[in-house]
Amino acid sequence: MSDDDKDSDTIRDAEPPSRDANEPRRDEPIREEPSGESEIAPHARTKDPTPPSLDPNDLDALPPRSISLAVDRVSRRIHRWLATDAAMAGLGLGLLTAAPVGLGLHLSEIALWPAAALGAVVGMVFGAMQFRGRRLDPVRAARVLDRMIDAKDRLASAVQFAATAKGASETSPLHRLQMKEAAEFLAAVPSIPEPPRPIARAPRWVAAGVFAMAATVPLAYAWPELSRAVAESLGEEPEPRTAEEIADEAEALR
Repeated sequence: MSDDDKDSDTIRDAEPPSRDANEPRRDEPIREEPSGESEIAPHARTKDPTPPSLDPNDLDALPPRSISLAVDRVSRRIHRWLATDAAMAGLGLGLLTAAPVGLGLHLSEIALWPAAALGAVVGMVFGAMQFRGRRLDPVRAARVLDRMIDAKDRLASAVQFAATAKGASETSPLHRLQMKEAAEFLAAVPSIPEPPRPIARAPRWVAAGVFAMAATVPLAYAWPELSRAVAESLGEEPEPRTAEEIADEAEALR
């Protein structure tokens, strides 16, 4: 005899033989059985199975409009941080490029604007490359949102299915069901937290650019004295000054 048969026999032996199993005991109050309608969710009693927090027109969009708005909000916030970081990184590399070029032009007694122009071009190109390389597409932004609300890749799958459906003549019923389930999960989230801030890459470039400027600017002003000191230490005769240099020095002493 199996364990289930033993349990069923034990249950039958424990019941009074003269009372029907469905008949209530005399010492217990008669309780009304709840109707099946009370066990149905409020939104399921209507003809429309959509929960009240969702607009029926929302589910017709690909992906549902609520998902698109949430993903776009996260994407815009992250892209603002990425744009700021890329601009600062471009500024740092621009300074790092312009500093040595400007020093060489200064020592050659040439105008410094080519160094400034070169640094600006290099900085803008580098900043644009940094932003383009880290920019989020809708699927990646949806993955970030999935991790924020622990959606188990529901939103990323919905965005991916919508992108696939736009190139097809008809959307798969399974894909529509999964997008609807993702929209319902998102509607049940009380509030969406702020997206995490991306890792900043600009500080290293800004630090390098500031260090280059801090090293080259004093060197540009101290270079004549350093050159004269090196020449004297090597026993070389200093070059005679021209009349213009003497006049400029006298004018500066007045």
